[in-house]
Amino acid sequence: MTQESIQALSALGKAVEVTSGNLANVNTPEYQARRLRLEDGPGGRGVRASHVDVDTTLGPPIAEQRPVDAGRAAAPRSGSNV
Repeated sequence: MTQESIQALSALGKAVEVTSGNLANVNTPEYQARRLRLEDGPGGRGVRASHVDVDTTLGPPIAEQRPVDAGRAAAPRSGSNV
């Protein structure tokens, strides 16, 4: 296997790791999604993982309250920035 192939498989593994972390934490309050940046490999050949960015944009609150109807308690609404 060539070095470029090994780097590409490593980058793919890291991408799966980042994505699975985002999915596992989709309902975690205050969780900020991660995104993997990729870059060219040495000499412009292949691809490799560069670094992981944290999404700092604010998503909707996890347990935002919204009225259901008069006389009943508000129902929680879920959301995330993932």
